Amino acid sequence: FFTSKGLDIRDINLESNLEYLASENFIVYWDKRYDHTNYAIDILRWSEFSAIKAVEMGMPKPKDFDAYRMNIFITRDDEYGEDIFPGTQCQCAHTVWNSTNDTNGRRYMTFPWYNNFIEGQTQLENYPRMAVPHEVFHTFQKNNKQWLSESTAEYFEGILFAEMRPNLLRFIPDFLYSTHFKWWSGYDNNGNGKHDDDDINHIYGKQLLWYYLDWNGYIDNNFLGRLNNFSQGGNNHI
Repeated sequence: FFTSKGLDIRDINLESNLEYLASENFIVYWDKRYDHTNYAIDILRWSEFSAIKAVEMGMPKPKDFDAYRMNIFITRDDEYGEDIFPGTQCQCAHTVWNSTNDTNGRRYMTFPWYNNFIEGQTQLENYPRMAVPHEVFHTFQKNNKQWLSESTAEYFEGILFAEMRPNLLRFIPDFLYSTHFKWWSGYDNNGNGKHDDDDINHIYGKQLLWYYLDWNGYIDNNFLGRLNNFSQGGNNHI
């Protein structure tokens, strides 16, 4: 029910302020002043597809996944108009913690709209417009450190759509340009205390490790599922 900005959608008159669409496991909300129907459909269809693939891989399900639909919010970039949700949200997966304990540990996702999707078009692409598989995979991960979380989410999306979605492997060259950073380094690779673009690009580019292990037969399709089930039990890994 909650967003990280403190908004409880139960306090909003849904009929007056929000539109929503739901699938079997996900529900998308957006500001009723805008038409995001097709965008919501695109997000829902690829969320369900990605969740199926994650489960087939043996990934542990997010908290209450079988009992509640996971919330997804379409938010607007400030440049493109006001939005009922406070602050422009990133293209991200989130974990909710609040004092009432009624949603502690549940996951939700946000996808911004910044003129990246043409409403009214009737042709559906054979790949998601946003990094939906990447964010869905984040909701399934358990106790992953930063480098592992981002690199495996990129790898998961890549094995599904690298041959279809344009520029999906664009971060690999950034890793190859910065191999002097440690494999297990997090978002602040250069030590300046900031999450620079170079840091993000480098940590995403570490997906190349998983491709290498995959191509050479060191890991199988269920490796990441086993890894996350192992870490779900409180075990430590790199």
